[in-house]
Amino acid sequence: MAFATEGRLAAAISEAGALGLIGGGHGDADWREREFDVVGDRPWAAAHNVVLAQTAGYPWT
Repeated sequence: MAFATEGRLAAAISEAGALGLIGGGHGDADWREREFDVVGDRPWAAAHNVVLAQTAGYPWT
């Protein structure tokens, strides 16, 4: 999913009623934070492991 599932795609999928995924195994912390912010408060998931969200500073992981 690397470079295929970013924040814009995850947001669009969530808006359509499904669960959008961000494939973040390739991005650094700045990229992940930027993509997570694009999705905002829509339902979504990171398609890798919890460490991705933790490194971007999301405490709910």
